Amino acid sequence: MATAENTELIDRFEEFYRNYYRNEIGELAQKYPNDQKSLYIDWDDLYRFDQDLADDYRTKPSQLQEFAEEALRLYDLPVDVSLGQAHVRVRNLPESEDIRDIRHEHHGNLISVQGIVRKATDVRPKVTEAAFECQRCGTLSRIPQTAGDFQEPHECQGCERQGPFRLNTDQSQFIDAQKIRVQESPEGLRGGETPQSIDINVEDDITGTVTAGDHVRATGILKLDQQGSDQDKSPMFDIYMDGVSIVIEDEQFEDMDITDADKKEIVELSNEWRPPYAPDRGPWYGEVPRRRYAGHTRRWERAADTRDSRIESRRPQARRRRRVGHSRHQGPVPPERRDDCPPAGDESLEARGTGRNVPDSDRERPRDRGHPIASAVRSV
Repeated sequence: MATAENTELIDRFEEFYRNYYRNEIGELAQKYPNDQKSLYIDWDDLYRFDQDLADDYRTKPSQLQEFAEEALRLYDLPVDVSLGQAHVRVRNLPESEDIRDIRHEHHGNLISVQGIVRKATDVRPKVTEAAFECQRCGTLSRIPQTAGDFQEPHECQGCERQGPFRLNTDQSQFIDAQKIRVQESPEGLRGGETPQSIDINVEDDITGTVTAGDHVRATGILKLDQQGSDQDKSPMFDIYMDGVSIVIEDEQFEDMDITDADKKEIVELSNEWRPPYAPDRGPWYGEVPRRRYAGHTRRWERAADTRDSRIESRRPQARRRRRVGHSRHQGPVPPERRDDCPPAGDESLEARGTGRNVPDSDRERPRDRGHPIASAVRSV
């Protein structure tokens, strides 16, 4: 654009401020910069003032926002205050885009999306103008950080040498920055659809205003980010937004008319409901119809009986195994390797300290008959 066109656009924004936002600018001047840093304008007001200007703001938001903020700095204020770092934030666009319907045609446009905040990072400082100090001569070189990558000076402005440089954080300028992720609301999805999301970068006074779970309407400029690394770039791009304004919306609930018949049916259903099985748990469960859950009770009791019977059936086998000196994994143990075997011909187990008289015939099991080692034990 030519300089004359820029001046004309700045003048149009100044006239717009005088006609629509005189009081808001006066309030901003009183609260700037501690309590308020931004002037919020409604897109409908801009459209009523100048339709072409409003349409250009949606298609060329980066340029028009610079002109709008410059007009705000040049605005004749009643108090001696400079709005040098104040922002102009547009909100309430006529329609919002579905996140899944965002296409490459929206690149660079001012759009609005609605959804639920699923993630909000911590607020961290972001450098906007980095001051580099030359280690040779001490000259400070200030580099604006407007692009996505961190920019460093190529040569010193004093000694004209290529460094080395050191970042002077005390002389650099920072703003607060945060990234939030907005996901589509589930109530707007059709069955089986997976909700999609978009990342939004917010800065300065609109950081830290939302938390995960908030329903928001975010307005911003759609940007593209190329996938892959510097060595292996991809032809595919990811999308994100540079946030301009964020408005927290109240969760919408659908009104439902409930008749007296519906109330009666709800009460009847609540009286009929009972837990699935709890026959002996106090007065709350005392009205449970036994016949309804008798089948469940019988099945549970049969399972318990079967489990107990299996446990009991294993105990005599374990006792017989110990009496014979039967190893669980290796079969019968020969007498010469058993330390607790009674003397040969002893007809009792008193030598073991059990106090019980058990015939030798009970020491062997039917499955030991015919076993060569078991026969050797019996022969002894």
